[in-house]
Amino acid sequence: MSENAVSFEKGNIQDLREKLQTLCEDKEKVSSYKMAATDYICNKYNWDDVVRRTVEVYKE
Repeated sequence: MSENAVSFEKGNIQDLREKLQTLCEDKEKVSSYKMAATDYICNKYNWDDVVRRTVEVYKE
């Protein structure tokens, strides 16, 4: 598992099952991922920035 997300080997159902089981047993880790995801999304998809970039496209 990485610092901000959980990944599993493509096509490996056992790996997926183990990762999901780990998350079910570690509510604090899930909460940590949730907070990190919220921060990431809010920073990456800031509505003011989206509007600014859209306006720039229309000005071209």
